[in-house]
Amino acid sequence: MPQVAAKNNKPLTLLAISILALAASLSYFTFELSRFIQQVPGILDNIESTSDKLQPVLTEINQIRNLVPPILDEVRTTREQIPPILTEVKNVREIIPPVLNEVAKSREQISLLVNEVEVVRKQLPAILTSVDSISAEMKAYRPIASEALIQVAGMRKEAPEILDKTEGLIDKARQAGKEASSGAVTGVITGILTAPFRIVGNFGSNVLGLSSDEADDYTEEDFVLLQKHGKDLISAGKLNDSRSWKNMDTNRRFKISLKKIYSKDSRECRDLHLQSWTKSKLVLDKVIAVCLNDDGEWDYQ
Repeated sequence: MPQVAAKNNKPLTLLAISILALAASLSYFTFELSRFIQQVPGILDNIESTSDKLQPVLTEINQIRNLVPPILDEVRTTREQIPPILTEVKNVREIIPPVLNEVAKSREQISLLVNEVEVVRKQLPAILTSVDSISAEMKAYRPIASEALIQVAGMRKEAPEILDKTEGLIDKARQAGKEASSGAVTGVITGILTAPFRIVGNFGSNVLGLSSDEADDYTEEDFVLLQKHGKDLISAGKLNDSRSWKNMDTNRRFKISLKKIYSKDSRECRDLHLQSWTKSKLVLDKVIAVCLNDDGEWDYQ
């Protein structure tokens, strides 16, 4: 009987324990609910505070949304511009090698220019010395030039009388020729008087023996002055007499001298020594021979 009673009490015990557990759970839930209810005002305050903070953020987001379409348009435009830019970059890349080659050539030329400048610097003292020498020579020529002008003025006054005498000599020569039944005397005297002022050919590239490239370094004025001073020297007939001048356009100096008076094959001849300088460097040193021909003209040999 006691065993049967024990078996009948076991479910009751379990029920009591379950009720006790349920009561404990309800008590704990009530306790936690009470704590939660106490925290609700703080949570509500936090939610309200968060709502206040969200409003500016939402406003900023709306502004950003408004900015997005223009940005997308700008990105689209930029994408459209990228292909032409890439094409231009490709063209620039193709141009770069020739540019680099040109730069390399320029560097080589700069080196040559630097060397040339160095040579010029070395030549400057000699050039300055030459300039000083030329200045001194010009100062020395000034008194001579003044005297020459005086002599020219005197010759201008005497020229008519000299011409009259010359015509008289020619007339006498003609008369003598008639008397001798020959015109040889007249030809000789006329040739002597006119020969110094007539030269067959010229002092150009053929006479000076210049190549076409060398002749390009001379001007027409150079050849005219060479011929003029050559005639003057032949006319004066003074051995070792010389003429010097300078072409200011080409910075070239010249000197021509009468070095020799002689006869060759029964013909009167003259040797003219021609020199030319460029930047104090002697670039032409030549002897020109001219002889009187049968027509009474000075012919280049």
